[in-house]
Amino acid sequence: MKADGLLLLLADRPPAKDVFLKLPRMELYPLTPDQIRTVMYQEATNQGLAINPSRFADLQQRVGGNPALAKRVVHEELLGIG
Repeated sequence: MKADGLLLLLADRPPAKDVFLKLPRMELYPLTPDQIRTVMYQEATNQGLAINPSRFADLQQRVGGNPALAKRVVHEELLGIG
C-alpha cells in the first residue's frame, strides 16, 4: 500500500479484528423504471425479439431495478419459460 499498489482481499466471514482497509462503502441503488425498460429493450433487440409495451410492463415488475434480472427475464421470454 505504501507503493500505491492495488490490494484485493476477499473472505467469506472476515473477523473484525484483522485487516482494515481505507475503502469507502459503496451503495448501489436500483435503476429507475425508465433505465430498466431501456436495458430490457436493448436486450430484446439484441436477441431479435419483439415484445409489446404491455408485456414489457409485466416483465419489468419481476426485475426490481436489477439490470441483470432485466436481461434474464427477456432471455426467458425468448425461450418461452417466462
